[in-house]
Amino acid sequence: MIKNIRLKHFKSFEDSSVLGLSRVNLFAGKNGRGKSSVIQSLLLLAQSFDKDRGISGLDLNGPFVSLGSFDDLNRRDGKSSSFSISFKTDDEIDNDIFCEFIKDPTDSRKAKVKELTVDGVSKMETVASTNVMSAEDGTPILLENGEFILGETSEKRVGTTSDIVGFGQFQNVTFISADRKGGVDYIKQDATWSREKGVGIHGEYVMNMLEAASEEQRAEVNKWFRLILDGGAVMTERNEEREEIYMYIDPAGTRNGFKPSNVGFGYSYILSILVSIVMSHNGSKLFIENPEAHLHPSAQAKLVEVMVELAKEKNIQLFIESHSDHVLHGLQIAVMDNKIGQTDFSVFFFSFKDGESNLSDVKQLEISPSGHIRRPPVGFCDQAEMDLSKLIGL
Repeated sequence: MIKNIRLKHFKSFEDSSVLGLSRVNLFAGKNGRGKSSVIQSLLLLAQSFDKDRGISGLDLNGPFVSLGSFDDLNRRDGKSSSFSISFKTDDEIDNDIFCEFIKDPTDSRKAKVKELTVDGVSKMETVASTNVMSAEDGTPILLENGEFILGETSEKRVGTTSDIVGFGQFQNVTFISADRKGGVDYIKQDATWSREKGVGIHGEYVMNMLEAASEEQRAEVNKWFRLILDGGAVMTERNEEREEIYMYIDPAGTRNGFKPSNVGFGYSYILSILVSIVMSHNGSKLFIENPEAHLHPSAQAKLVEVMVELAKEKNIQLFIESHSDHVLHGLQIAVMDNKIGQTDFSVFFFSFKDGESNLSDVKQLEISPSGHIRRPPVGFCDQAEMDLSKLIGL
């Protein structure tokens, strides 16, 4: 499990301070206050490791997030030409990791490792090289005998990282974007798809995953599908001749399926979440944006209940970005009912620092054993309360 994270000079953060993470983490606050930035920092790391768990820099545009250039991520206050991501894990060794990044001079769409320390020990190596010396205008210096002048230079490069235990926390990561596909009736079979790709960040591979699932996994998906939506079933069918996979959804659960385009979007939107969590590996990390999208409040509450149960059962760490009171209350009730412990749930409230219109501030809120938020800040899920007060004339 990732136990904490800290960002410096990253996007809208000057210094996020240390954010203590838990089994289930909820990121709340108004739009544009930094919620996605924290999630993106972890996804950047996840998409930058090679198959041997090595890392030489950040791939700013990859399978999880595409964030542009280094200058788009480095805080534009002129105070630093680098940004850092540091985190701790629950591994016994190699669990305290600090990564500092600078612009890659050869590719502005990547970030180069400037410093990497693990448990306080630098993993950087000094590499010497022989280069042709150049004049101020960049042209090589040539001697009268036709030979170039050579010079010794050295630079710090990141050494071997594949043996760093803490980096293993990023091996099984799934990201489900708020921009999910809904109402897709069929897809062409994709020979390049593999289970490692999961459902895709937009849910574009959910049919592939359902087709690859075992009978037990499909049955479990349908069990939770029925519970959350008060009935319903989902089925897939492969057409080998046309090389297509079709999906059918039956809101009544009678196995008489309809095309997804002919039922509510909530049915399609929830599938990528359920399939991902049911088919996740032990110790996986699941990042979900707006799980409440297109769902009735009662379905939102039941979805939270299912996510909490499966996260605990399958040892999954959840990172949830949401604007829904029902998602928050569902997690609070899970604590109250002892379905997760008080220390298994963290809530973070994002806002701007006082007097700063573009500098993010994040507070980790205190949760009582009964699931209540102690001393909630102004602006934290209080709009419904304000509206009701106005309606009843208070």
